Amino acid sequence: MGITRNAFSLSVLVQGAQHSAEYYDSQIEAFLHNFGDQIAKMPEKELDSFKASLESALLRKDLTLMDRGVRYWDPIGKQLYNFSWNIDRVKALRTVTRKDLMKFYKERVLDPTTRRRLCVRMESQEEAKRGVSLVNPAVEGEIVKDLNAFRSQLREFSA
Repeated sequence: MGITRNAFSLSVLVQGAQHSAEYYDSQIEAFLHNFGDQIAKMPEKELDSFKASLESALLRKDLTLMDRGVRYWDPIGKQLYNFSWNIDRVKALRTVTRKDLMKFYKERVLDPTTRRRLCVRMESQEEAKRGVSLVNPAVEGEIVKDLNAFRSQLREFSA
């Protein structure tokens, strides 16, 4: 999970040569749906434990000069310029309920009408020989051949 220019992101990296990119893509989608069910069924005590663990990590003191540098340079690199970002996240975390979490997850991760999805697939030479398709019919999309033309078509994302 990450944030860049006030846009949240979830990255999933899968590498494998046993199956096609289409297969791995379908497995990622299945995992995301299954994970939503796991969150919904998770006991309240376990959810509170995860929240406490995240809070502890966010409030951890800098142990090295490098940690301190990252704490200040990370917001600059993300163009946020909010150096109390971790404290703000902890305040927000303390108010989050399971209902809030599930609403966010359904809207921003699962719902294809409200999420943005970028899938980068690299085809092995073996797949090219077998004629494996890089397009997953279950997910609407297109293959981008000209990156600059693709970039010029994008509009800024509003969270």
